[in-house]
Amino acid sequence: MQFHFFGILNGVLFLFTWYGLFHQFKILRDRRKIGIQGFTNSLSSPQFITSFAAFFAIFFLGFTRGEFNHYLVWTRLGALVLLVAILFEIHLDRRSTASYISLLSTAFALGLGLVLILLRPLPFAFGISSDILSIIMTFVLAYGSIHQIRLVNNHKNIPLSRRLLSTILLKDLSTLAFGLTMPIYVAWPLFLLNGSSFFLRGYLLILLSRLS
Repeated sequence: MQFHFFGILNGVLFLFTWYGLFHQFKILRDRRKIGIQGFTNSLSSPQFITSFAAFFAIFFLGFTRGEFNHYLVWTRLGALVLLVAILFEIHLDRRSTASYISLLSTAFALGLGLVLILLRPLPFAFGISSDILSIIMTFVLAYGSIHQIRLVNNHKNIPLSRRLLSTILLKDLSTLAFGLTMPIYVAWPLFLLNGSSFFLRGYLLILLSRLS
């Protein structure tokens, strides 16, 4: 009963993360439409790429460990789609090889994830892979957040949505609560990924608030 209660709560609160991601996408799209050049220079592409990686790790965990976890899979799928859209806007501004590779690789990963869902049930080895992926993605996520923190310290006009950061913090808290309803051998990747995300994104939000 607690599992479904916190699963539904996490799903509802995750809609705010969708809103935050869409708000970030809208900021970039609006700046592009009015012809602002280089409007993404103060944004960290690694932050969005590593956010994609972290969401993908939980998305992957949701359909490779035990029963299919609808609360984890479908909420993260929506976030992955929005992050690809954000990276698309970044590519339209920068038109660089790096931005193109970032967009192409995340879009490919998203497509691969959808194919793997259709191929379920997957071999047991995928369950072990999800553990390794979660550990790797925690370090990757930390790198992306630290990269953005450095850019915040070097720029004043940063088109980074505070609403996005606030909703991510809310998502992290609800996901940690959801993890408490699961066996520890299933939930520890949630604690690792979302715990590190909460502290780093919280610090980033504090930095942005000081600039206002």
